[in-house]
Amino acid sequence: MTLIEKIEEQRPTLKDISIKSYATSIRNIILKYTGVDIKNTYNDSYLNYFKNVQKFITFLENINLAKSTKSTYLYAVIVLLSFDAINFKNQLKEYKAIYKIKSDGLNNKPKTKHENKNWTTMKELLLIQKQMEKNLNKNSYKDYKNFVIISLHLLQQPRRNIARTIRVLNEDVFDKMEIQDLEANFLVLCKKPFFFYGDQKNSQRNGEVVMIDNQLKNILLHFIKTFKIKNNELLLSSKQGNDIMLSSGAYTKILLKYLNISSSMIRKIYITENKKISNAPIKNMGNSTATQYICYYKP
Repeated sequence: MTLIEKIEEQRPTLKDISIKSYATSIRNIILKYTGVDIKNTYNDSYLNYFKNVQKFITFLENINLAKSTKSTYLYAVIVLLSFDAINFKNQLKEYKAIYKIKSDGLNNKPKTKHENKNWTTMKELLLIQKQMEKNLNKNSYKDYKNFVIISLHLLQQPRRNIARTIRVLNEDVFDKMEIQDLEANFLVLCKKPFFFYGDQKNSQRNGEVVMIDNQLKNILLHFIKTFKIKNNELLLSSKQGNDIMLSSGAYTKILLKYLNISSSMIRKIYITENKKISNAPIKNMGNSTATQYICYYKP
Protein backbone atom coordinates (compact mmCIF):
# COMPACT_ATOMS: atom_id res chain seq x y z
CA MET A 1 0.00 0.00 0.00
CA THR A 2 1.26 3.46 -0.84
CA LEU A 3 1.22 6.38 1.58
CA ILE A 4 -1.47 8.14 -0.47
CA GLU A 5 -3.63 4.99 -0.45
CA LYS A 6 -3.22 4.72 3.34
CA ILE A 7 -4.34 8.32 3.87
CA GLU A 8 -7.29 7.79 1.51
CA GLU A 9 -8.27 4.68 3.48
CA GLN A 10 -8.04 6.41 6.86
CA ARG A 11 -9.53 9.76 5.80
CA PRO A 12 -11.93 9.09 2.90
CA THR A 13 -13.58 12.53 3.06
CA LEU A 14 -10.38 14.47 2.36
CA LYS A 15 -9.85 16.32 -0.93
CA ASP A 16 -7.27 14.83 -3.30
CA ILE A 17 -5.17 17.97 -2.91
CA SER A 18 -5.17 17.57 0.90
CA ILE A 19 -4.26 13.89 0.67
CA LYS A 20 -1.29 14.70 -1.56
CA SER A 21 -0.30 17.56 0.73
CA TYR A 22 -0.32 15.31 3.82
CA ALA A 23 1.65 12.63 1.97
CA THR A 24 4.27 15.17 0.91
CA SER A 25 4.53 16.62 4.43
CA ILE A 26 4.86 13.16 6.02
CA ARG A 27 7.55 12.17 3.54
CA ASN A 28 9.45 15.45 4.02
CA ILE A 29 9.41 15.42 7.82
CA ILE A 30 10.53 11.78 7.98
CA LEU A 31 13.36 12.61 5.58
CA LYS A 32 14.40 15.66 7.60
CA TYR A 33 14.12 13.86 10.94
CA THR A 34 15.63 10.46 10.07
CA GLY A 35 17.36 10.87 6.73
CA VAL A 36 15.14 8.12 5.31
CA ASP A 37 13.30 8.84 2.05
CA ILE A 38 10.10 6.77 2.18
CA LYS A 39 8.95 8.18 -1.17
CA ASN A 40 5.28 7.18 -1.52
CA THR A 41 5.55 3.93 0.43
CA TYR A 42 3.77 3.12 3.68
CA ASN A 43 4.83 0.89 6.55
CA ASP A 44 3.48 0.77 10.10
CA SER A 45 7.05 1.09 11.36
CA TYR A 46 7.10 4.73 10.25
CA LEU A 47 4.94 5.62 13.25
CA ASN A 48 7.71 4.57 15.61
CA TYR A 49 9.91 7.42 14.38
CA PHE A 50 7.70 9.79 16.40
CA LYS A 51 7.21 7.69 19.52
CA ASN A 52 9.55 9.93 21.53
CA VAL A 53 7.58 13.16 21.59
CA GLN A 54 10.13 15.31 23.39
CA LYS A 55 12.93 14.24 21.07
CA PHE A 56 10.95 15.12 17.96
CA ILE A 57 9.65 18.42 19.33
CA THR A 58 13.21 19.44 20.27
CA PHE A 59 14.30 18.64 16.72
CA LEU A 60 11.38 20.60 15.27
CA GLU A 61 12.10 23.64 17.45
CA ASN A 62 15.74 23.75 16.36
CA ILE A 63 15.32 23.18 12.63
CA ASN A 64 15.53 26.29 10.43
CA LEU A 65 11.99 26.46 9.05
CA ALA A 66 9.13 28.95 9.05
CA LYS A 67 6.69 28.61 11.94
CA SER A 68 3.85 27.80 9.56
CA THR A 69 5.92 24.99 7.97
CA LYS A 70 6.74 23.57 11.40
CA SER A 71 3.05 23.62 12.23
CA THR A 72 2.27 21.81 8.97
CA TYR A 73 4.84 19.12 9.72
CA LEU A 74 3.57 18.71 13.27
CA TYR A 75 0.04 18.16 12.02
CA ALA A 76 1.37 15.67 9.44
CA VAL A 77 2.81 13.65 12.33
CA ILE A 78 -0.60 13.71 14.02
CA VAL A 79 -2.18 12.41 10.81
CA LEU A 80 0.42 9.63 10.61
CA LEU A 81 0.02 8.51 14.24
CA SER A 82 -3.77 8.57 13.94
CA PHE A 83 -3.41 5.48 11.73
CA ASP A 84 -2.85 3.59 14.99
CA ALA A 85 -4.63 5.77 17.52
CA ILE A 86 -4.84 3.00 20.14
CA ASN A 87 -1.13 2.23 20.46
CA PHE A 88 -0.12 5.88 20.04
CA LYS A 89 -2.87 7.33 22.20
CA ASN A 90 -0.51 9.11 24.63
CA GLN A 91 1.71 10.52 21.89
CA LEU A 92 -1.31 11.80 19.98
CA LYS A 93 -2.61 13.55 23.08
CA GLU A 94 0.75 15.30 23.57
CA TYR A 95 1.21 16.22 19.92
CA LYS A 96 -2.34 17.61 19.67
CA ALA A 97 -1.83 19.73 22.78
CA ILE A 98 1.43 21.12 21.39
CA TYR A 99 -0.17 21.72 17.99
CA LYS A 100 -3.02 23.69 19.58
CA ILE A 101 -0.59 25.95 21.42
CA LYS A 102 1.45 26.58 18.28
CA SER A 103 -1.65 27.10 16.12
CA ASP A 104 -3.04 29.62 18.59
CA GLY A 105 0.20 31.51 18.22
CA LEU A 106 -0.11 31.49 14.45
CA ASN A 107 -3.74 32.53 14.67
CA ASN A 108 -2.69 35.72 16.37
CA LYS A 109 -0.08 36.48 13.75
CA PRO A 110 -0.47 40.17 12.88
CA LYS A 111 -0.65 41.54 9.37
CA THR A 112 2.62 41.93 7.51
CA LYS A 113 3.75 45.35 6.27
CA HIS A 114 2.55 44.42 2.78
CA GLU A 115 -0.85 43.33 4.11
CA ASN A 116 -1.25 46.47 6.17
CA LYS A 117 -0.41 48.61 3.15
CA ASN A 118 -2.96 46.87 0.90
CA TRP A 119 -5.65 46.08 3.48
CA THR A 120 -9.16 47.22 2.65
CA THR A 121 -12.72 46.10 3.43
CA MET A 122 -15.26 43.98 1.60
CA LYS A 123 -17.54 47.01 1.53
CA GLU A 124 -14.94 49.04 -0.35
CA LEU A 125 -14.28 46.18 -2.76
CA LEU A 126 -18.00 45.84 -3.48
CA LEU A 127 -18.15 49.54 -4.34
CA ILE A 128 -15.53 48.88 -7.03
CA GLN A 129 -17.63 46.01 -8.38
CA LYS A 130 -20.72 48.22 -8.53
CA GLN A 131 -18.80 50.95 -10.35
CA MET A 132 -17.54 48.40 -12.85
CA GLU A 133 -21.12 47.33 -13.51
CA LYS A 134 -22.20 50.93 -14.20
CA ASN A 135 -19.40 51.44 -16.72
CA LEU A 136 -19.54 47.95 -18.21
CA ASN A 137 -19.41 47.51 -21.99
CA LYS A 138 -21.53 44.36 -22.23
CA ASN A 139 -20.54 43.83 -25.85
CA SER A 140 -16.85 43.51 -24.98
CA TYR A 141 -15.92 39.96 -24.04
CA LYS A 142 -12.75 41.10 -22.29
CA ASP A 143 -14.50 43.75 -20.17
CA TYR A 144 -17.42 41.51 -19.31
CA LYS A 145 -15.12 38.60 -18.47
CA ASN A 146 -13.14 40.80 -16.10
CA PHE A 147 -16.36 41.97 -14.46
CA VAL A 148 -17.46 38.34 -14.00
CA ILE A 149 -14.12 37.49 -12.36
CA ILE A 150 -14.41 40.38 -9.90
CA SER A 151 -18.03 39.45 -9.15
CA LEU A 152 -17.12 35.81 -8.50
CA HIS A 153 -14.71 36.91 -5.77
CA LEU A 154 -17.01 39.46 -4.14
CA LEU A 155 -20.59 38.20 -4.49
CA GLN A 156 -19.97 34.81 -2.89
CA GLN A 157 -17.46 33.27 -0.51
CA PRO A 158 -14.14 34.04 -2.24
CA ARG A 159 -12.14 31.05 -3.36
CA ARG A 160 -8.68 30.92 -4.89
CA ASN A 161 -8.15 31.29 -8.66
CA ILE A 162 -10.30 28.22 -9.25
CA ALA A 163 -12.89 30.07 -11.36
CA ARG A 164 -10.53 29.95 -14.34
CA THR A 165 -11.01 26.14 -14.44
CA ILE A 166 -14.83 26.12 -14.37
CA ARG A 167 -16.71 24.70 -17.34
CA VAL A 168 -20.35 25.37 -18.17
CA LEU A 169 -22.48 22.23 -18.12
CA ASN A 170 -26.16 21.58 -18.76
CA GLU A 171 -28.01 19.76 -15.99
CA ASP A 172 -28.97 16.77 -18.14
CA VAL A 173 -25.33 16.19 -19.12
CA PHE A 174 -24.17 16.61 -15.51
CA ASP A 175 -26.73 14.08 -14.25
CA LYS A 176 -25.50 11.43 -16.70
CA MET A 177 -21.81 11.83 -15.84
CA GLU A 178 -20.01 9.02 -14.05
CA ILE A 179 -18.28 9.76 -10.75
CA GLN A 180 -14.83 9.28 -12.27
CA ASP A 181 -15.63 12.04 -14.77
CA LEU A 182 -16.46 14.56 -12.06
CA GLU A 183 -12.93 15.64 -11.25
CA ALA A 184 -13.34 19.02 -12.94
CA ASN A 185 -15.18 22.13 -11.74
CA PHE A 186 -18.51 23.06 -13.29
CA LEU A 187 -21.17 25.71 -13.40
CA VAL A 188 -24.28 23.55 -13.76
CA LEU A 189 -27.15 25.25 -15.58
CA CYS A 190 -30.57 24.35 -14.24
CA LYS A 191 -33.55 26.02 -12.56
CA LYS A 192 -31.29 26.88 -9.64
CA PRO A 193 -27.74 27.00 -11.06
CA PHE A 194 -24.90 25.84 -8.85
CA PHE A 195 -21.15 25.39 -8.85
CA PHE A 196 -19.81 21.87 -8.59
CA TYR A 197 -16.22 21.64 -7.37
CA GLY A 198 -14.94 18.18 -8.19
CA ASP A 199 -11.81 18.20 -6.02
CA GLN A 200 -13.51 16.81 -2.92
CA LYS A 201 -14.67 13.37 -1.82
CA ASN A 202 -17.24 14.24 0.78
CA SER A 203 -20.51 13.82 -1.09
CA GLN A 204 -22.38 11.22 -3.11
CA ARG A 205 -21.54 13.10 -6.29
CA ASN A 206 -17.87 13.08 -5.34
CA GLY A 207 -17.66 16.85 -4.98
CA GLU A 208 -18.83 20.04 -3.36
CA VAL A 209 -22.02 21.80 -4.43
CA VAL A 210 -22.23 25.58 -3.90
CA MET A 211 -25.50 27.33 -4.65
CA ILE A 212 -25.46 30.73 -6.37
CA ASP A 213 -27.48 33.73 -5.20
CA ASN A 214 -29.64 35.71 -7.61
CA GLN A 215 -27.32 38.67 -8.15
CA LEU A 216 -24.37 36.54 -9.22
CA LYS A 217 -26.64 34.12 -11.10
CA ASN A 218 -28.03 36.92 -13.27
CA ILE A 219 -24.54 38.18 -14.12
CA LEU A 220 -23.33 34.69 -15.08
CA LEU A 221 -26.39 33.76 -17.15
CA HIS A 222 -26.32 37.03 -19.09
CA PHE A 223 -22.59 36.59 -19.77
CA ILE A 224 -23.13 33.01 -21.00
CA LYS A 225 -26.05 34.04 -23.22
CA THR A 226 -24.36 37.15 -24.64
CA PHE A 227 -21.20 35.35 -25.70
CA LYS A 228 -22.87 32.03 -26.59
CA ILE A 229 -20.77 29.89 -24.28
CA LYS A 230 -21.58 26.29 -25.17
CA ASN A 231 -21.97 23.15 -23.10
CA ASN A 232 -18.67 21.94 -21.58
CA GLU A 233 -16.80 25.10 -22.65
CA LEU A 234 -14.82 27.16 -20.16
CA LEU A 235 -16.79 29.88 -18.43
CA LEU A 236 -13.75 32.16 -18.69
CA SER A 237 -11.54 31.65 -21.74
CA SER A 238 -8.35 33.59 -22.38
CA LYS A 239 -10.01 34.99 -25.53
CA GLN A 240 -13.58 34.81 -26.76
CA GLY A 241 -14.39 31.42 -28.26
CA ASN A 242 -10.91 29.85 -27.99
CA ASP A 243 -11.75 27.67 -24.93
CA ILE A 244 -8.20 28.10 -23.63
CA MET A 245 -7.81 28.42 -19.87
CA LEU A 246 -6.45 31.62 -18.36
CA SER A 247 -3.13 31.09 -16.63
CA SER A 248 -3.10 31.68 -12.89
CA GLY A 249 -0.79 34.64 -13.47
CA ALA A 250 -3.09 36.24 -16.04
CA TYR A 251 -6.05 35.70 -13.74
CA THR A 252 -4.24 37.36 -10.83
CA LYS A 253 -3.31 40.34 -13.04
CA ILE A 254 -7.03 40.99 -13.62
CA LEU A 255 -7.69 41.03 -9.86
CA LEU A 256 -4.73 43.35 -9.30
CA LYS A 257 -5.82 45.67 -12.11
CA TYR A 258 -9.25 46.35 -10.62
CA LEU A 259 -8.93 45.56 -6.91
CA ASN A 260 -5.19 46.02 -6.38
CA ILE A 261 -5.10 42.76 -4.38
CA SER A 262 -4.87 39.03 -5.12
CA SER A 263 -7.41 36.29 -4.41
CA SER A 264 -5.47 35.30 -1.26
CA MET A 265 -5.75 38.84 0.09
CA ILE A 266 -9.50 38.92 -0.64
CA ARG A 267 -9.85 35.68 1.32
CA LYS A 268 -7.89 37.12 4.23
CA ILE A 269 -10.13 40.19 4.36
CA TYR A 270 -13.33 38.17 4.01
CA ILE A 271 -12.38 35.60 6.67
CA THR A 272 -11.04 38.21 9.09
CA GLU A 273 -14.23 40.29 8.86
CA ASN A 274 -16.43 37.24 9.34
CA LYS A 275 -14.39 35.81 12.22
CA LYS A 276 -14.86 39.08 14.10
CA ILE A 277 -18.62 38.47 13.89
CA SER A 278 -18.61 34.74 14.61
CA ASN A 279 -16.07 31.98 15.25
CA ALA A 280 -18.18 29.47 13.35
CA PRO A 281 -16.47 27.83 10.35
CA ILE A 282 -17.08 29.67 7.08
CA LYS A 283 -18.55 27.30 4.51
CA ASN A 284 -17.82 27.09 0.78
CA MET A 285 -14.31 28.50 1.06
CA GLY A 286 -12.64 25.39 -0.30
CA ASN A 287 -10.48 24.86 2.78
CA SER A 288 -10.60 23.58 6.34
CA THR A 289 -11.39 25.61 9.46
CA ALA A 290 -7.78 25.16 10.57
CA THR A 291 -6.50 26.62 7.31
CA GLN A 292 -8.89 29.55 7.63
CA TYR A 293 -7.39 30.42 11.01
CA ILE A 294 -3.74 29.68 10.28
CA CYS A 295 -3.42 31.08 6.76
CA TYR A 296 -6.11 33.72 6.37
CA TYR A 297 -7.28 35.14 9.69
CA LYS A 298 -5.51 38.44 10.38
CA PRO A 299 -6.58 40.06 13.69
